Amino acid sequence: MNRFDDLELIRNYSRQYNFYVKSTDTGPDDRITPHALTACIQEAASLDALSLGFGADDLDKNDIVWILIRNSVRLFHKAGWRDEIVVDTWTNGVSGVFALRDFAVTTSAGVPVAKATTSWILADRITKRPLRTDVLESERMKTIQYSCLGFEAPRIKLLPRTLQDKPVLSLRVGASDIDRNDHVNNTRYIAWCQDVIDVLGKDPSEIRGFDINYISEVIKGEEVMLYGVRADKYLREPIAENDAYLVIGKHASQDRISFSALIYI
Repeated sequence: MNRFDDLELIRNYSRQYNFYVKSTDTGPDDRITPHALTACIQEAASLDALSLGFGADDLDKNDIVWILIRNSVRLFHKAGWRDEIVVDTWTNGVSGVFALRDFAVTTSAGVPVAKATTSWILADRITKRPLRTDVLESERMKTIQYSCLGFEAPRIKLLPRTLQDKPVLSLRVGASDIDRNDHVNNTRYIAWCQDVIDVLGKDPSEIRGFDINYISEVIKGEEVMLYGVRADKYLREPIAENDAYLVIGKHASQDRISFSALIYI
């Protein structure tokens, strides 16, 4: 694929944000890692929300925050060290309590890098409970513009036996994992998924995409147990991908799942 066929259409709705791939964004192959790419996507979302009048600077005044709940990313080409990438992003309607936002990522030369669709909630900064505010009622937010992947980021439906396997990794959350909302940032979960894939004997640089659900927040000092299995026997609904792995994070001190992800190799 030399160029997204729908890029011209996308740019009827999107705004563009440019980033350079730093050495710290890459793996041993000098290519951007999935968690570094999601960091660029998150930053573009933040900047775009700010430009539209419902970014962090505006919401902080009322102790309201954006929280990412679901994220689907499909990867096409891994941008390299020192490459400039362009993140197109646009709001794409409201679904229940979710505000939808899509992304298309290319190199500055137009080479396709990734597409993504995300589902966010507005929440109280302290309780993290969802809020229905005027932001979700605005015409700009409610308008469905264009779905670049053709679907909303899905809910991952697990079978009850999923956590019978032993965890493949465990970790304790430190201060460096915590973001401005006082919990583990969504990009860290993607990095944890890469680590699990590596332990399972697969090359994280071969990841072609992922779907992730953020279910309950993880805070500093918590221990997280990470599980990794072939996905086909653990889902309530079949998936089209042949080589998919299910990664689950669980609070070690509680019988509660923090996140679940499908990783496509």
